[in-house]
Amino acid sequence: MQKLILILLFSICLITGLNFQTKTCADGACGREVLNVVESLLKNWATECGKVADGKTGGEASKACLAAQTYQQLAPKLKQLANNGPFTLGPRDLDVGKSQNGTIVNPAFRTFLTSALMDKDSLTVKIEKKGGKGGASIRICKIDENKKYTHLKTITFEEGEGTSNQSATVTGVKGHLVQVFIDGTGGVSKAFDYTLTTSAN
Repeated sequence: MQKLILILLFSICLITGLNFQTKTCADGACGREVLNVVESLLKNWATECGKVADGKTGGEASKACLAAQTYQQLAPKLKQLANNGPFTLGPRDLDVGKSQNGTIVNPAFRTFLTSALMDKDSLTVKIEKKGGKGGASIRICKIDENKKYTHLKTITFEEGEGTSNQSATVTGVKGHLVQVFIDGTGGVSKAFDYTLTTSAN
């Protein structure tokens, strides 16, 4: 009996410890943090940026690479690297300036990430609910070069039939990755059909 109690206590401590270690912004405001993918994207950025930064390093290199002409050269290469690597499984490419369609069935979720640091300071995220009886919580976060997540805004759709549109504009995203996390809500197996459109200024 005493042995059983000790095993139970150990299990509780282990679970509590794991929960404590993994509790981050993602557990509340940001959805799921995909730090391995973020690390890969930032590594791609540092590598490719270093090739065109004229010997600059760190923040100075990033500043140089965010300049319009240099950024336009880097962005396609970074998108290609992401789509052939971390975006093969897991998060989807947040294709700024385009519309992206999808369906999630509760309790499913979907994560979108930019493939490169943003070169603009403002981003508008528009979600159109096109159908389904489910709802959704859409959490917009930025991620700096130290992999720190910061929650910016949340868009909420209540469950139920019907269509609707909502949008949010966030600022201060220049020099950051941006994550849009779409979390299905409502009863199990209820669908949320959507179009996600983003634009940067």
